[in-house]
Amino acid sequence: MNNLNYYKKIIAIEKNDLVEMKKLCDHYVNDYMLKFEYAKMLINNGLNDEAKEILYEQLYTKNKIYAMFELGKLEFYNNNYEKAKFYYNSILKIKDDIFTKKELGKVEAISKNYDKARKIFESILEVKNDPQTVLELAKLEFKLKNYSKARRLFKSLLKSVLDPTVKPYALLELGLLEFNVGNTLKAKEYLKEITEENFLNITNKLLMILEYKNKNYLEVFNLYNARIKDNSNTENLVLLGLSKELNIFFDTDYSKIDYKYTMDQLLNYDYNDAIRHIYKHHCNENKFDFNKNIDIEKLFFDVRNELKKENKINLIVFNDVYVIPKNNVGSNGENYLKVVTLPNTMDIITMYPTYNNFIDEEDYDKNLTKKIKV
Repeated sequence: MNNLNYYKKIIAIEKNDLVEMKKLCDHYVNDYMLKFEYAKMLINNGLNDEAKEILYEQLYTKNKIYAMFELGKLEFYNNNYEKAKFYYNSILKIKDDIFTKKELGKVEAISKNYDKARKIFESILEVKNDPQTVLELAKLEFKLKNYSKARRLFKSLLKSVLDPTVKPYALLELGLLEFNVGNTLKAKEYLKEITEENFLNITNKLLMILEYKNKNYLEVFNLYNARIKDNSNTENLVLLGLSKELNIFFDTDYSKIDYKYTMDQLLNYDYNDAIRHIYKHHCNENKFDFNKNIDIEKLFFDVRNELKKENKINLIVFNDVYVIPKNNVGSNGENYLKVVTLPNTMDIITMYPTYNNFIDEEDYDKNLTKKIKV
């Protein structure tokens, strides 16, 4: 590739110019790295099928390992975990690659194959002190409620010289962990220690929720005034809650809140609406999540007596979440009931069966780090 076309490639990537990148790929048909860069651009623009076509072509060339790795990542982010594992395992049959092992461990963890994931991460760390692997192992131990081990691993990353980019992620996880075990002050310390600009929106959002739930309303005001207003759903719900409690008005666009059901319940709670919501989403003609012998309305009122501290999952999310042991409560043998209430209340807004009392991905927010702009 001559200097002019190399410059065109750089400009096309910076401007997200898919048309120009395709022209370059058509011209330099044997430049596989150019095609991989084009495939990544397609993925970033949601054109996954087009990206797959390019990567499939490379499976029959000397670049097949790189293609399989990228296909594995693509399938992982599209929640096709078995396909992702297929590609990663195919690579490992050809060569022992740490990066591939790490990705495979992440897939096994999110597939709830926790022992497999742990063994993979530990096998990597036996041969290499890799901070990213330490981070993944720490997140796994956190998820499994092995808090002391998770805390120790996260803390080991705070002074990492091998990869200083892991520090803000470790601080974020430590903040979530400490809040989870009830150390609110320590959680705030860790979150406030994060200074990287691309983390500020997510950390300030978490701090706003934390302060709101602890009724430290002045701190919520300070955080709101100090941050770049992005009108996130969570931010607006916090401000809406403050508006109701303190009878004040904020200059913000509440209409952008996607969680209209939560917003309506926050402003004017109605248990009948909550019961209708549960039936609509968990007991309809398409699916019936509850054991059919369960009287759902009776359970709705009875379970309020079990909304206790020992059943609460301490998450820095707007609503409060409880996971309560209930034998055979679900239609598929689930033995736990997840109950979600408005913050700092016993006002149930939804409930449904679940398999365990771990922090589910939907609550822990597997997309948390995806929301960090890098």
